[in-house]
Amino acid sequence: LNPITSLSARLESGEAEELPHLYDYTFNVTTATTAAAVPMMFDAALEEFLLNELAEDEEFYWIELLNYRDVALYSNDDSSSTEITGREADSIYQDWIKNDVLPSINKEYNDDAAGEWIHKATTTDDVLYDEIIIIHYPSGKAFYDYVWNSPSFVEMIQHRQAGINF
Repeated sequence: LNPITSLSARLESGEAEELPHLYDYTFNVTTATTAAAVPMMFDAALEEFLLNELAEDEEFYWIELLNYRDVALYSNDDSSSTEITGREADSIYQDWIKNDVLPSINKEYNDDAAGEWIHKATTTDDVLYDEIIIIHYPSGKAFYDYVWNSPSFVEMIQHRQAGINF
């Protein structure tokens, strides 16, 4: 069992895991106190972690513990919009990370595994989360530059926010 699969299994079972260099940014998640769940808004504390607490070239793992809404809730919803599930809305964000962000990081770092989608597990009914995702980033700066400061971020994060129960 590799460490990522092992970690995923422990998170799926609800066990907390103490990990070095993992920022605690959780919303309504009490069992995995060191997991970096996707925040509704990034803030100065996360920026401090990414750019100052991690060494410039220090890799880290971004762990998402996701619970989906039954129906996506967009803040600009109107009655003419098509209903999609929270999972479908979030898949727009996930596809952006997989197909745009991570390949851009890999090209910049000249390494096909610099930014890597490590694991995605859809859980069962008896688990706290609908899905667990683990993404490897080569540095906090890479995450900051390619996710947070991406020109597409504002557009893409709306799908994450619409699809996830925080």
